[in-house]
Amino acid sequence: MVEKLFQQGLDRGEFRKEIEPGPAALLFIAALEGSLILAGTARDVGIIEQSARTFCQMLR
Repeated sequence: MVEKLFQQGLDRGEFRKEIEPGPAALLFIAALEGSLILAGTARDVGIIEQSARTFCQMLR
């Protein structure tokens, strides 16, 4: 599912051409899960927001 979304973004020109949908999807899920754990431990949802912003910057 996530891989398909990354492929759609590539097809629409929303991401850099070098992005590979499969590995990007795996990295996204891993980053999200890690952020959720860190945010819960630190009790700071800003960690999730920062991770999402950084990930999006990497795609462009």
